[in-house]
Amino acid sequence: MKRYLLAGFTAASLLAPGIACADQPHMHAALHDLQAALAELQQAETYGDHGGYAGAATNEVQQAIANVRTGIEYNRANGN
Repeated sequence: MKRYLLAGFTAASLLAPGIACADQPHMHAALHDLQAALAELQQAETYGDHGGYAGAATNEVQQAIANVRTGIEYNRANGN
């Protein structure tokens, strides 16, 4: 029984959005939150650009996502 629960949990961990990865949980949580923020900003832009601020925020969040991904890869490559 425990083996099935563990297998189910592992599969759910890999598939469920928002579950942080074990190697860098805070960076993965930040990445998830930034991706959610990006989706919200893109939805907001469908109602107008809000004086250019929604577009600027979208660009900055996209850059933050890229930076977090780069940081994750850097940490993995350097054994941290």
